[in-house]
Amino acid sequence: LSEAVYHNNARLEAFHEFLREACVQASASNPTPFHYWVNALARDRRLVRLYTQNIDGLELRLPYLFTQTPLTTSGPWPNTIQLHGTL
Repeated sequence: LSEAVYHNNARLEAFHEFLREACVQASASNPTPFHYWVNALARDRRLVRLYTQNIDGLELRLPYLFTQTPLTTSGPWPNTIQLHGTL
């Protein structure tokens, strides 16, 4: 994201509209079969760790992929580590 967005009201409004729409779509989305498969791996203790850059938070809707933020400075670590923020 270019800092130029913050110096132009029209661009800033368009960016904010994009974020609002992304939030609406993410809220209306459901975990996919892949999410359920990874959740099953975690449930069966076959998942070492899930590192995610997804901002939709779909993995957090499943019980074995739940995480905590901020992370503690020492373990035990959650199954899911977010490498980003959320919408």
